[in-house]
Amino acid sequence: MAETFRSFSLYIRGKKMAEAQGHAFDVETGSELQIGDGVVLGVSAGVPTCQIVSKGIVPFGGSTTMRVIEDAADNHESIQVGVGVVNGRIKKIEMWCTKYSYNGDTVKGTCMGDFTFAGGKPKSSG
Repeated sequence: MAETFRSFSLYIRGKKMAEAQGHAFDVETGSELQIGDGVVLGVSAGVPTCQIVSKGIVPFGGSTTMRVIEDAADNHESIQVGVGVVNGRIKKIEMWCTKYSYNGDTVKGTCMGDFTFAGGKPKSSG
């Protein structure tokens, strides 16, 4: 049987971010090599963190999901973010929107939004 291939979706407080056109999901273990005199001794147990960068088209009349992100960012509030399905799993992370920006293209008549989220270790299910 042939495998199915597709991108993953982003969920903001349980609602799918339908306007999204692409994402990058990065997890850092926080660990680093512990090096002694000419030898690798092991790896530290660092604090895991993750970052998501999402790009999406912004409807002229607005997007409820994007407004939730803006409001949370402006008020320094966390957002429950879901990522799925990635490698057969759903990831849930408490995150903060650390940056958002909008770019307009008058020739194409479009407005695009970029959203950056940062948080701790993702919780996996599946």
